[in-house]
Amino acid sequence: MLSRHERAIDAYAETWWFFYDQIFCRAERRQLLETVRTPREAKETFRSWGLYGSKFPSHLARGGSRGLRRTWQHLWLFMSEVCSADSPFRVVPLDKEGRGLGVVARSDVTIAGGVAVKGLSGRIATLPDDVADDERLDRCRMAPSRISSTNGVLVGPLSVVNHSCESKLEWTRLRPRLLARKPAGSDSPSRSAGRTVHGLLGLRAKPGRKLALASGEEVVVKYGAKELGFTCHCGSASCVSKATS
Repeated sequence: MLSRHERAIDAYAETWWFFYDQIFCRAERRQLLETVRTPREAKETFRSWGLYGSKFPSHLARGGSRGLRRTWQHLWLFMSEVCSADSPFRVVPLDKEGRGLGVVARSDVTIAGGVAVKGLSGRIATLPDDVADDERLDRCRMAPSRISSTNGVLVGPLSVVNHSCESKLEWTRLRPRLLARKPAGSDSPSRSAGRTVHGLLGLRAKPGRKLALASGEEVVVKYGAKELGFTCHCGSASCVSKATS
């Protein structure tokens, strides 16, 4: 029997919290996935950790083979955006103790004004009142990603991007994304049997302001006003909290 929590939270969000907890918060696993090139290699890596198929938490495996396929499609999306050597970005610890994570450019990146940043996306998961203080939010450090007073939480690789009031990036809505199904025994995608993810958010360079990121430079964005659950203390002239105080 599924708990109310497990029924209430959508599959994308549940899979993200699992991925964040089991991969992002474990440096050795995060680094190993940097060497993975294909879905088949990724599945074998997950199996070696005991994290694939029947080993998925029950709320990720619900729905039988279809549920497992859906979970894997989401996992592959997350890996391809910030854990792949082919991605323009990577997730790194921001201090020696590894207590904070951030997204940095893997190599020099130039983004034209008004153009969305490729390879970073996320969604807003709306949580019921009885899930708002779920222990998973604390364990996966989701509090900084809460973006509304009505239990809206940003999930996905985009939620790892940190805040700066001086950012030259802004939020944008992305087109629905088709997650291609991988045929059994093959690493070539088949777009005819994919799953579409709607409601994706991303980042874009502000119109008329080309952005150049040097290799290793952190990707940052202005989170939002303090009434949306975030307060900044940077004290700059453009500080979002100062502007709404």
